[in-house]
Amino acid sequence: MAVQQLSGYKPLCYIKEALYLYRKGLIYRLVENHPEKVIPVYPNTTKESLRVLARLFRTEPKYAMPINESQMLLVGHRTIKVVDVEKHIVKDIFSSREGFSDPLNICVGREKWVALWGDYGPNAEQDFVNIYGLTKDSKVETVFSFESGQVRHIHNIIPKLSGGYYVFTGDQEKRAGIYKANAAFDQVEPVKIGQQQYRAVVGFDTPKGLLYATDAVNEKNYVYLLDGKGEPQKICALNGSCIYGTEFKGKYYLSTAVEPDENNRGVTSWISSKRGEGILSDEVYLIEIDDEMHFKTIEKFKKDALPMKLMQYGAIQFPRGKMEELWCYPVAVKKYDGKALLMQMD
Repeated sequence: MAVQQLSGYKPLCYIKEALYLYRKGLIYRLVENHPEKVIPVYPNTTKESLRVLARLFRTEPKYAMPINESQMLLVGHRTIKVVDVEKHIVKDIFSSREGFSDPLNICVGREKWVALWGDYGPNAEQDFVNIYGLTKDSKVETVFSFESGQVRHIHNIIPKLSGGYYVFTGDQEKRAGIYKANAAFDQVEPVKIGQQQYRAVVGFDTPKGLLYATDAVNEKNYVYLLDGKGEPQKICALNGSCIYGTEFKGKYYLSTAVEPDENNRGVTSWISSKRGEGILSDEVYLIEIDDEMHFKTIEKFKKDALPMKLMQYGAIQFPRGKMEELWCYPVAVKKYDGKALLMQMD
């Protein structure tokens, strides 16, 4: 199905209809199907000399989110950078708190804030969890805090069509699940909490309701539609957890993940090939859902032989922003690992 491949390039985001990519410390712009250097953002080290080392040391940025017609937020190495691709300026604006890692997602904000994100990571001390907003003058503010022990971390913040936001929180706490917030974040209240079916990373507010996919490693996963009329409706079953997704031309694309058993701990867990009970196969599925909630699997990628925890989970990542074409980035799969793929869709 892929019609173009760029080996060694990670697609990051679209800015003004141009696709920006990452490779070995540099940001590139795709011009007439060829990557052109734009600006360095990380030191180019020997850890990126081989793909296997890049995976082992997690040298790539996690993702990037466009925030205007010349800037993106680049997330990785527990730091958020503002990268201006026109002025060629890179500036650190945020560092993750102790006990947390990189934010899992950044949301394009409305009105007061250009972007919003929340603390994400182990949070072993069950500390309070913040949501942050980036103002138009590039200042980072704490806009809301969950109390200590209430939730472990923030998975995602999703704009509501009617105004305000949904907040996806995890993981096992009784009060973890889906919350809603008004535009100012001075009113935050639970929508559905306390069960795994309300815990997700990927979601989209659609005219039919909140569409989301669960992220359980040791329980079966589903795509749900929450239409405000009671319990969520199952749209389809998934063969694994879901932590990546995107919207393209009115359809929604989800990647399942191949993850290790969470109950397997200690040194041997780093090299174990045992999947979690909710991970039903060694395949990464690319799933399409249309605006009528019809679904189909459009591609499958086989997990490679390298251990999941040490060398990254099998999954498909997607660039952020309004996509002109459907690019994806398979990770830890056979044949296509570390290649930007342009998918030919109907």
